[in-house]
Amino acid sequence: MIQVVIVDDHQLVIDGLNALLKDEKDITVVAQANNGQDGLRYIQSLRPDIVLLDIDMPVMNGLVTAEKIKDTIPEVKVIMLSLHRESSILKHVIKLGVEGYVMKSAARLELIQAIYDVSQGKKYFGTDVALALSEKENKVASVKLIHDDSNLLATLSVREREVLIHIAEGHTNKEIAELLYVSQRTIDAHRASIMKKLNVKNVVGLVRFALRMGLLE
Repeated sequence: MIQVVIVDDHQLVIDGLNALLKDEKDITVVAQANNGQDGLRYIQSLRPDIVLLDIDMPVMNGLVTAEKIKDTIPEVKVIMLSLHRESSILKHVIKLGVEGYVMKSAARLELIQAIYDVSQGKKYFGTDVALALSEKENKVASVKLIHDDSNLLATLSVREREVLIHIAEGHTNKEIAELLYVSQRTIDAHRASIMKKLNVKNVVGLVRFALRMGLLE
């Protein structure tokens, strides 16, 4: 019996995965969690065969969680589930040593196949992943990935974090100024400071950073 732990911050996704797997006589879901921190506790306690792990989660994202799993209990196999197709993220995931990566848009049979392949010691990276890795990376929207993200976040002041969240939620500088009862010039300065500290060049980079760090609901 292949024991599986599901870690995803969307309960609908967890419910869907449970429904997908319940008819597989050789697969059983032994635990589920809505963030990486809780998921890691279950994984360390239960030592499942496979973890189905989302990337964008609050408290501790999937990339950090995968790294901790591989550092502490490398016998546990990890299949990342995500909508991300950026080659930079995919390459980072592969470098972490995970055994599989399946797009959330994939068909049920692909996920089942991935679980069986990985349980047998194989790697599984779907066709969509292979295509994404072959695409030219978008240098304009490239983001410095995970290892230093926590340290980068720590460089932001409380107000800058607040502004970052509002930017990532799609608010303009003028709207943020009105929400925080400050001048737009002040928000302009905060925005410039945030982008410099996080080493990103555009709003896309800010949004991705906020998602990876679990700053958005």
